[in-house]
Amino acid sequence: MTEQTLVPELFKEENLQELKKRTVLLGDFDFDDDIWDCYKMRGDRVSKNYFKIYFNQTPEKHKSIVKYFALLSDLQIWTRKGYVQDLNPFFEYLNILEPNLTLASITPVKVRGYSSYLSRKGELTQVSRREYWKSIKSFFKTMSGFPGVPSITFAHRNPFSINSKERKESRLNPVPQQDIEKLDELLFDRSNDIPLAVRVHYWTMRLFPERVNEVSSMRLDCLSPHFNHYILRIPSWKMNGGHKSPTIKAITVGYHGITKAFIDMIKELQDHDKKLYKYVKPKKHAKELDLVGYLYLYDRGFSLRTDENGKIVTHYHGSGIPTPYLYHDYKANKTLKEICKHLKIKPVTTHQFRHNSVTSRAEYGFTDEQIMARTGHKSKEMKKNYEHMDEKYVQAVHDEVLKELTPIEESPVIFHGTILNLKNKFSEKVLKQKGISSYLVGRLKKPGQTVGVCSQVAVEQCAPNGTPIKYECYACNWFVPIADKYDEYVEDYRFWEEKSESAKGNSNMAATYENAIRNMALLKRVINICENGIEKHKNQIASGIENEPIYEWK
Repeated sequence: MTEQTLVPELFKEENLQELKKRTVLLGDFDFDDDIWDCYKMRGDRVSKNYFKIYFNQTPEKHKSIVKYFALLSDLQIWTRKGYVQDLNPFFEYLNILEPNLTLASITPVKVRGYSSYLSRKGELTQVSRREYWKSIKSFFKTMSGFPGVPSITFAHRNPFSINSKERKESRLNPVPQQDIEKLDELLFDRSNDIPLAVRVHYWTMRLFPERVNEVSSMRLDCLSPHFNHYILRIPSWKMNGGHKSPTIKAITVGYHGITKAFIDMIKELQDHDKKLYKYVKPKKHAKELDLVGYLYLYDRGFSLRTDENGKIVTHYHGSGIPTPYLYHDYKANKTLKEICKHLKIKPVTTHQFRHNSVTSRAEYGFTDEQIMARTGHKSKEMKKNYEHMDEKYVQAVHDEVLKELTPIEESPVIFHGTILNLKNKFSEKVLKQKGISSYLVGRLKKPGQTVGVCSQVAVEQCAPNGTPIKYECYACNWFVPIADKYDEYVEDYRFWEEKSESAKGNSNMAATYENAIRNMALLKRVINICENGIEKHKNQIASGIENEPIYEWK
């Protein structure tokens, strides 16, 4: 059976042809092309991929109407690109409903069914579901009244909105402080031969909360002296709504300490670029960038490696003749991975530095408005996605609470009636002789349930049925968790996690928040001890070691 077209024959062909001509405003491509390079909307931005819209995966029978959507939408090009890709799951859903179903036949009931379809797909994250739903909402809103597209009204609220916990789990984390220190030391050390463009780009990302493409798009004349300081100019497209011409952010930079070294490196890079400009090849096509005038240029292709002496070295590609390249987002992230590999730390991305910078400014007392003026965020809610003060506070409490307790891998635990890692042999002997039922610690959250064992029985009983202070047993090295109760520990952890979320930011509940964070730290340790004990028990079974059960829980 021939598939139906989405555009009815009664729609005049000349109108379609006029609409297709709008592609000339975006780039030198035809409407029928499966890849649209919208370079005319790029301006001075260095990234190319953000401005390429791909229709390769769009089903043929829906492709024309999706291309009209890409033409008619007033969204930024990279947003249109994402929506075009995110429409594909909707088309998969329609094909499951009825292979020959066209958009013209869609009803509000079928659209609501898509919500259930996304909910059932367990492999999808809530973030993906939310983006998929946003794409079809934008599609039907933009194409309302267009031939072949029914009018569908959507509720204002996205059914896959993300709560604070899910948002926290989905966002990037800042680079850990210990890793930052290693990176800083390496990128500040001029004794190694890391290219200058890499150093300056790194320190710009570290010192200021800018996006990587904004930094890479900086011009040669980005720095101006002003009395006893300097003005650094960084382009921004986010602050002006994503239009072709950027807004220039003027940042005051003092000439002292680390910022003095940073400014001196920029001056050195400027001198390097001026000598390199004569090797820049003329543009062959309008879509190509004219590299003359950009700041972050490097001589020729390179990669960073670790030599036989353990030092980082630059491996250059090709001949020694300079072939200038622009240090853009892809190259910056690739180089950063190579540096992390050399330092033997977890790979990081340039965007994580933006999280570090926003968090540090919040800690130093910058107001929301001051931070948003620098970052270009339109709302405080968006800015909060980049603040990680709570995480750092939680980690500080965690470290303080656990610093006097036995390390996880050495802490005693009971699993399937077997004692593991109990270093006090006298306590272990008493427990094995008398059984541990007399020394069980009661669960405070649900009285009558067992939560662990007090191994202090060989010396002096403290309060084997629980203590008047919540979780005080968890903060004691005599406490022995029961790995069989793993799910209950996790349940308690989630209980306190919800408490902390509800109390966070409320000055009237500061004590509740602090107590919840403390209990979470202790419970997390107990959970880790159980996981370590369960794994050790499995290894013993695999090795054929016989274990002596000393108690069985009903």
